Amino acid sequence: MRVTMKLLLVARAFGFHRCYATAAMSQLERMHFSGRWWRSGDGMKHSWGVGSFTIRFRGSSQIAIRLHSEYTGGFYYTCSINDGIKTNIHHPNDEHYLTISTNLEPSSEYKIWCGRNNEASWGKTTVYGVVLDDGGELLQAEDPNADGNMLRMEFIGDSITAGFKVTAESSSDPATIANQNVFQSYAHLLAEAWKTTDYQVIAKSGVSILDYGTTGVAMPLEWPCREFWDSWQGGCPESWDFSSWTADVVLINLGTNGFAFGNPTQQQFRQAYLNFIREIRAEYTNALIACIEPLQHSCGGEYYPVLSGIVDGIEQAINDTNDPKVIHYKTGTTAYPWLDCSTEYIDYTHPTEQGNKKFAAKLYEAMQEDVCLSFPSKCSGNAPTSNTMSPKPTTNQDSPSFKPTS
Repeated sequence: MRVTMKLLLVARAFGFHRCYATAAMSQLERMHFSGRWWRSGDGMKHSWGVGSFTIRFRGSSQIAIRLHSEYTGGFYYTCSINDGIKTNIHHPNDEHYLTISTNLEPSSEYKIWCGRNNEASWGKTTVYGVVLDDGGELLQAEDPNADGNMLRMEFIGDSITAGFKVTAESSSDPATIANQNVFQSYAHLLAEAWKTTDYQVIAKSGVSILDYGTTGVAMPLEWPCREFWDSWQGGCPESWDFSSWTADVVLINLGTNGFAFGNPTQQQFRQAYLNFIREIRAEYTNALIACIEPLQHSCGGEYYPVLSGIVDGIEQAINDTNDPKVIHYKTGTTAYPWLDCSTEYIDYTHPTEQGNKKFAAKLYEAMQEDVCLSFPSKCSGNAPTSNTMSPKPTTNQDSPSFKPTS
């Protein structure tokens, strides 16, 4: 959802002392939120990615965001100042502030953009407000796609789409919040190639189309929910309002976990995939729906009957729709794989940073003509390149002047 809201709480005090004044609710409109955000108490909350927000201000040498990261280990956020170099910042959940910078020029105007790296299953983030120097002025952050000239894209997938272990150095590295980064995944790179910031990522590691008993709630039940939910909850806490945001292009990248954790027949997978396509089409009546063949199929997966059945089931489900805007995209063959199976995967399943860049470039090449046919005024872009700069890692830039006082 592209929600434009003012900050719920703006705290300003000389020297960054935490003396707060609660702002009027109308101030929420000064902050722009992108993704599936919703109002919760005195904050804005999100679960499914990408949970990003934009702030504009002037007259302050420092900027911090008051927020809560639900997971006990906190979350990583990717942030930029004035569309410059992206920086990774770790925010522990026992810290009340995400410090973006303490070395700004007060006479200048700034735009801050931040988004959460980690997938929804780790927990929710709640943003409460912004802290500026005394005298700092919060400006209106505009919706960059208010005129609808950008593609609105939605990526539905599993760990590959969520950026699982994308920055890990070896297959033996455990999966952590530090080495997961959706902004290094093919999804972000593909959105970037089409010059859009108006996209959503509905992805969870281990998720599948069917319930195999070990993969959690199936994606057809997760997708309509405004937030990730687990089986112990018994059901979706609240449905998402699809009238608030409509995708132009939807990419479905599912099927890998059906092979990894399940044993579906071709017909079972075909029917489940078809039902999911129909569910998506009911909400996005004019969208181009891109059905992506699991990458693993081109890395020897053709020799496994279950995975080949899944791939055939996807293709048959697409044919069953008789819908010209539901399109199957192959991702190579064993003889000619899109990615180098030995060097561009961290574990023969999850692409590395380089693998994600190549995957995005291949998808862009395969999809560009179809996207332009469907949305000719929105399809300008440039194919992703392999020299995209990775965000500079850092910790929360806290300092004694940023420590809250009672």
